[in-house]
Amino acid sequence: MEYQKVCGFEFVKIGEAFLDDEPLKATYNGKPLENWTLRLKLVVTEEILKAEQSAYLVFKNNDLLYVGYFSTTFEERWWKKKGYFWHGDILDTEVNKLVNNHDISVWITTNPYVEIDKQKINISKVIEDKIIAEYSDRGILNTVGKYAKWYQENSLPVREILDL
Repeated sequence: MEYQKVCGFEFVKIGEAFLDDEPLKATYNGKPLENWTLRLKLVVTEEILKAEQSAYLVFKNNDLLYVGYFSTTFEERWWKKKGYFWHGDILDTEVNKLVNNHDISVWITTNPYVEIDKQKINISKVIEDKIIAEYSDRGILNTVGKYAKWYQENSLPVREILDL
C-alpha cells in the first residue's frame, strides 16, 4: 500500500481512475448519461467501500488536484454507480480531460480522529479545510473553502468575542 502525509495527516492510496470501454447506463436529473466511462479501480481490498467518514484527496500524478470529505461511507459517496467515478461536475469533467495523459489517484485518511475528554471525534471536515487553506493558491479545483485561510486569519473565536 502507498501512504503519504499531507499537512501532517496520513493518507492511503485506494484507487486509480481509468476510462472503461463500456459507458455507464444510467440517468442523472432525468437525462441519460452519455459517454460516461470514467471509473475508479480499487488498489486495496473492497472492504474499503465500508470506510467511515473520511477526508479524501485526488491527485494528478504527484500534484494535489482536489480535496474533500464524505460524511457517510466511501461506497455511498464514491461507489454508488458501481465503480464509475461519481463525484460532481467540476472534478469529473477535469479528471475526464486528464485521465489519458496522467495518473489520477484517490487517497483517504487513515485516522481522521482526535480525542477530547476521552471522546473520539472525527475531524474529516477540519482536515479538508486545513488542506484547502494550505493549497488554495496552488491550483486545486476546490471552489468551496478556497478562502478558508483568509477566514481563519480574519475571524475570532466566540469565547474571545464574548469574553467568556
